Amino acid sequence: MSSANIAYIILIILWLLIVYSLFSNLPKKLSTSKKAYFRSVLNNATSKELHAALISCDTVLEHILRELGNEGTLGEMLQKKKKLKNIELFWKYHKLRNKAVHEIVPPKITTTDVALFERAIVEEFLG
Repeated sequence: MSSANIAYIILIILWLLIVYSLFSNLPKKLSTSKKAYFRSVLNNATSKELHAALISCDTVLEHILRELGNEGTLGEMLQKKKKLKNIELFWKYHKLRNKAVHEIVPPKITTTDVALFERAIVEEFLG
């Protein structure tokens, strides 16, 4: 093989790597079956005790963001997703979830909290 052929092969490989890296970062979409699955999990969450329901909503949000190609903790993923319509609500309820899980005296969680968190997830990703 000549050096020109080797250089040509290297250029093709580099081009393929560049194209792959550009298209692999495109936002992914949730399939219809995934949307239905997450909706059913959220519907089941609202029948639970309020702390468990809030934790379930937080977990669904984390799984949705992972399905869409994001990595890291939920907090890290939310930091990268500042353009989401409901980002403030996601942060509010993620922080409330953290308090509910980590504090000795958990915060008061209302049915409104759970309903708003669920509605924001549905509106943002499952609508």
